[in-house]
This record gives sequence, structure tokens and C-alpha cells, in this order.
Amino acid sequence: MFEIIEYQDKYRQDVVRLLGAFWKINQEMAEALFQWKYVDCPFSDAVNIVLLKKQQRIVGMRGAYILQLQYGQQVVKSGLLGDTLIEEAYRGQGQLSPLTDYLLSLLTRNGISMALNTSATAPVWKHSIKHGWKSTEPFTAWQKHDQEKIKTASGFAVSDKAIGYVQPGESGNLIYSNQIYSQQMAALCQKTAAKDKAEIKKDETYFNWRYFKPTNQYRFIYLFAKETNAAEASDSQTISTANLKGFLVLSASPLSLGSQGSLADWGFSDVKSLRTLVLLFLQINPFYQVDCIAEPGSELMEMLQQEWPQKNHRSEKFPARILSKQPGKENQAVPEQIADRLDSLDIWRHSPINLDAI
Repeated sequence: MFEIIEYQDKYRQDVVRLLGAFWKINQEMAEALFQWKYVDCPFSDAVNIVLLKKQQRIVGMRGAYILQLQYGQQVVKSGLLGDTLIEEAYRGQGQLSPLTDYLLSLLTRNGISMALNTSATAPVWKHSIKHGWKSTEPFTAWQKHDQEKIKTASGFAVSDKAIGYVQPGESGNLIYSNQIYSQQMAALCQKTAAKDKAEIKKDETYFNWRYFKPTNQYRFIYLFAKETNAAEASDSQTISTANLKGFLVLSASPLSLGSQGSLADWGFSDVKSLRTLVLLFLQINPFYQVDCIAEPGSELMEMLQQEWPQKNHRSEKFPARILSKQPGKENQAVPEQIADRLDSLDIWRHSPINLDAI
């Protein structure tokens, strides 16, 4: 007989055990991942996890971390359901539906009005659609294999030699860095936010949490206005927020031994600035395999395909569901423009499902 219960601190090590086994990481790393994803996430005071119990033992879990979505001036919290972990001996026994229903109920009670499914496994995706979730139109997943790097890719070990180097570019000064300029990135994202599309709200709080995921390493390419000198550009405390014209975030998992990475995030004031950033990325690319998810026809996707043609395209969809259209005691109302068009690609600016956040 299975029992589904809400997370309590006394089950922390059980969750850490499940995370470690699924992601194939050691206990210390699994502990750090749990802390970052479910405890330190700044957009919810609760740990949004439900557990599957069998004969006094925790044998499964389903969890969600919280992000803020914005549509114009409206902001709504969304639960991103990712870790769907059931020990192999107990799979296929009808527990996915009750786990999911319990988690959605928990999210609603915790003031979350919307849910997105980030689990990449086919059974979970099909289950979501079967149970009334709406599937978005497909985003384009761009993937490039650099055959010349198949034996030499070493991730950031080589490219880190360029950290702190300021390179004059067509649109300004470029710098490759291991520092996150959260204040400047947030200011740029808010200045360039779409008026009529939904996207993750990327404020300073978001950046100061998001790119400290313990299972990944991050590097940043920044483009500053030409009047920015090298000393200013290498110090996030002195650089003016107005001087940042664009950024790219590179992500790599130590588990790939440096051979695989992704373009995890980007922001830019104009297409010319984006082109300058992409050209430097292609020049210093430290990976054998690079992935990126973006809306088809976007400036970034067209630029990648133009500058680095390849054939590895695939479609990525994610199911979404409204938990509460009307604001209750704690819930924020989901803007009608989102609620009525969840399955339309036109409503989304950038994929809210990020390659290294699941």
C-alpha cells in the first residue's frame, strides 16, 4: 500500500538519496542541489515536494521549484515540475497521477497559480497531456557538434585563460568573465522586456540565485559600451548598469567532463550587439556539443544557424497548466492573455524551460 505525504525536514536525506541516484551525483553534491533548488529558491518560502512512501520507506518524489513569470507589468508565480523520481521497483504502478495531483494541490495552497512541466521523460510528458495540460507549440532545440573538438574539448579549462580579457568589438568592448553582473543584467532585461509576451522575470534576485546552481559551472560574455574601459568592465561594482549592451551565459556540467555545454541565457539591447556576442562565443567555444532552446525565427536562433550551420534540430514542447485563474487569499491572478493562449508559441518570449535548470 502506497502513501503520499508532504515533505518534512525529517525526510531530507531520503530526498537527497533519490536526487543522487537519479542524477548520478555523490551525496555532497545531491545535498547542495537540494538546498539550492528547493530551499534557497527565493520565490517561495515552502519546500514544494511530495513523497511516495511504501512500508515506512520513501521510494519516490515529485518536486517543483518556483519562478516568477511576467507579462507586461503583471507578475505571476509558476511552479516548474521537474524531479519525478520513483525507484525502479515501484514504477508503472499508477503512482504518477496521485503524486502529481497532490503536488498541484500543494502548489495552490502555497499561493502558486500556474504550473509548467519540465520533466523531459516521455511518460511524464504524455501523462500531462492525457490529464488536461496544454502543450505549447514547439520551440527549436539547436544543437551543434564541433567535430574538431571531439577529442580536445576540455570545457572551461582552456577558455578560462581568457577570463578578464577585454576585446574591442564592433558594438563595444567584450569581456569573458566568471563573475555574474546581476545588477547590470537585471537592468538590461527589464529595459528590454516584452510588453505582450510572457517570460521569466529576470531581476537581481533571480540572477543572484539562478546561476549559482552547484551542479553546474557558468561563464559570462558581456558587451559594454565602447566608452567602458578595461578596469571598469572587470569590476561589477563600478560598471554602470546603463553601459551593459548584452550578455550570454554559458553553462557546463562537470559530469560531462567539459565536452558538453549550453547557451543557458542571453539578453541584448539590439541585434547588432547580439551578433557581436555570438561571434565571440563561436570563436572561444570550449565545447564539443552545444545546445540552445529558443523560439523558432528568433534573432538568436537565426544567427546561430547562419554562423554555425548544422542539421541537429529538434522540437521541444512543454505542457502547462493553470492552477488558479482568479486571485485567492494568496494566489496571484494569471493574466488572461496567458491563460487563454497557453499552447500558443506567440505568447512566450524565450522558453521558460531552461536546459540546465531541470
